[in-house]
Amino acid sequence: METRNSNWSRFFQSSITLRIASLIGGVLCGLSFAPYGIWPLALASLAVLVHAIYAGRTILEKLLRGWLFAFGKFTLGSVWLLDALIDHAGTSRMTAVFLFLLLIVVLSVLFCLACGFALKLRSKVATCLLLSAAMCTHEILISLPIWFSFPFLHIGYAFIDTPLASYAPIGGVWLVGYIALFSAAAIYFAFHKAFTPLLIAVCLWIASWPIGVMDWTQDRNELTVALVQANTSHSGLLDSQEILDVWDRHETLTESDTGADLYVWPETAIPSTISAFESRLDELARRLHGSLLLGIFERQGSGSLGRTFNSAVHVGGTTAIYRKQQLVPFGEYTPELWILTPLMQSIDYPTAHVSPGAASNGLLQTKNANAKVAICYEIAYPQLVNRAIGEADLIVSLTADAWFGESIGPQQQLQVARMRARETGKFLLRVSNVGPSAILGPDGSVLGILPTNSADTLRGTVHTRAGATMFSTLGLLPIGVILLFSFLTSLALLRSTQESSSS
Repeated sequence: METRNSNWSRFFQSSITLRIASLIGGVLCGLSFAPYGIWPLALASLAVLVHAIYAGRTILEKLLRGWLFAFGKFTLGSVWLLDALIDHAGTSRMTAVFLFLLLIVVLSVLFCLACGFALKLRSKVATCLLLSAAMCTHEILISLPIWFSFPFLHIGYAFIDTPLASYAPIGGVWLVGYIALFSAAAIYFAFHKAFTPLLIAVCLWIASWPIGVMDWTQDRNELTVALVQANTSHSGLLDSQEILDVWDRHETLTESDTGADLYVWPETAIPSTISAFESRLDELARRLHGSLLLGIFERQGSGSLGRTFNSAVHVGGTTAIYRKQQLVPFGEYTPELWILTPLMQSIDYPTAHVSPGAASNGLLQTKNANAKVAICYEIAYPQLVNRAIGEADLIVSLTADAWFGESIGPQQQLQVARMRARETGKFLLRVSNVGPSAILGPDGSVLGILPTNSADTLRGTVHTRAGATMFSTLGLLPIGVILLFSFLTSLALLRSTQESSSS
């Protein structure tokens, strides 16, 4: 019996086995996100990763296992990018696969660097703190609103339907993920008869219940909303009649449900410019006796000197415009970089020329509410959503999900939007051209939803909300303090360990 146990122990400790386990663990971690939503797999797979990297005898072996985990996670979780590259950007399949793998490799390299912090300290609690802080820092760094960023698949998103989501109004998705990472590391050490980290993790989970009942924001006025999902996809060029047909579909769905205080159409609902449809929009808003907020292009100037903006426009009473600031690289614009520009030219990658809007707080004053607007994947950047969110009554997210194709992308984007509602304590209206369009409560719950590939109007009642959460007000400060404490504590214990060993 002892020989059999010894053989199993050597099997689970072998390098090949742990490398395979790391890769499979990453794939299983991808199943914890929408649309699968099996969040316990996040804890289990991360515990496997912790075991794999702490069993690594060299720093290179730790990094390799971390890279394999990230490769599995990002490959499964972001496979929707392939649909976007092929169907929306118009790239060939070979080129799309190459660009997709290039992104996954880079993201995996950045993640594996965090695994290098898997140091064995005298305190198992500090050991958990250090590794969790390193991985959480990685998520923050790839979420900075710069051209090269990938603010998706953060561990915290997998826990939107768990008690841990109660920490989102304090430290955002990153604090939720930090506690989940600590919990996974604690599970690993519990198998090695170190139970203090697990006890702390259990206390954090228990504490989430009283935190969850706190009211960070307060209801004010009731607002009736109508979200129009016309199920239109227009990635290519349309002639004038086709554009009018798109307008007619939105107009018909809108007028079939009159009496709302606010009507919302999706991003680039009409594949044309504001100037071309200004009179039609004003007339429609008058007939509705309400206000209309929609996404449409805006053109300034002409010829090579002209600029095109992806804009959100409010009509009805006063006209207000918000221009999208965080553009999709290689989708809406092509970055001029000495490394990638020659590559893009060599594979004949189609260029895009949408201009970013000037820095703005994203607030649009509608007839009955002050709306915080986020266009497309701007909703994935907490820093952008938090700007002046205390002055906003609700959040409106306009998106065009047709470019995801028949992939898991729209469900992931909905999960991201739910986390933004939870972080800010505001109602959130998510309006998509092909769905899912949804009305989200301030706790991230789905109050109403339209399925994908359906044409309909979603009507519901929301409340404008006053106030702001801690995360909305302080941003990165709360999680930053926690990360700094984790690193400093670990550094102090590391030095004491080295001094004791040298003496």
